Amino acid sequence: MEMFKSLAALKDAQQVVSQVDERFNLEVNGTIKVEKGDLVVELDYWCRVYTSGYTNNAICLDDWEVTSARYEIAGLKIDNYQDFTQGLKNNGLSSVADSLKISEREALVESLKTNTTIKKLYGKNIIIWDAMSQEWKKNFFIHKLENGDTISKYIAKSFDWIIDDEVMTLEQIKEFESNL
Repeated sequence: MEMFKSLAALKDAQQVVSQVDERFNLEVNGTIKVEKGDLVVELDYWCRVYTSGYTNNAICLDDWEVTSARYEIAGLKIDNYQDFTQGLKNNGLSSVADSLKISEREALVESLKTNTTIKKLYGKNIIIWDAMSQEWKKNFFIHKLENGDTISKYIAKSFDWIIDDEVMTLEQIKEFESNL
């Protein structure tokens, strides 16, 4: 009968809403100019930026894509970049074709470091998670463990810090990393 009294009290109870955690996504787009010697590439891009759950001052990229690219070498426009580089390879110039490669993702991450909108929203000391090296990330999580925090299996798996389907202890992780 107590349960029914509690249920009856719900009829007049006031609803209370409180924010437990807060994050948001930001869609960013624009054009990036990448220069590599005489090679100039303009990339139109779109990406979603979101705050990282790893630390308060970090952001990550999701669903990024380059929507179009314009290539030019020494002021000459290249109509079809793939055909151009394939032609170089077909004619024994693979090393030249390979030297013309750029990483679109690296260019996007690098451009976000100076993006004025991102700096305004997230602050000047923002960490772009995707730009950090694996070594930096390992040290970051080891430091969290040293401070008594825990890490998820998902994170531990990315560093091979799993034994018998369980996350290694801090001591095991340090020993594992010292043997690499």
